[in-house]
Amino acid sequence: MPSVHVAMTTWAAIAVSAAWPRLRVLMWSFAAAIFVGSFALGWHYVSDGLAGALGAMACWKLAGIYLAYGAAPKRRLAATAVEAGM
Repeated sequence: MPSVHVAMTTWAAIAVSAAWPRLRVLMWSFAAAIFVGSFALGWHYVSDGLAGALGAMACWKLAGIYLAYGAAPKRRLAATAVEAGM
């Protein structure tokens, strides 16, 4: 079972790194501590942490693709409809 704690801290590290690059080292250190703690304390296997982290990275990447290609045309269509008085 993938570790949701690792997934959330990985996602937070990605998001904060993108928004505030100066905090990159701090956030990735925190994510690494949660990753190591999750299996060092016996809550997960290493593979669970890797699955959680990779899942969070994949979701981040897929969200970017969706926002770049999937959601943008809908927003443009909605704006065009508003401008046309529909």
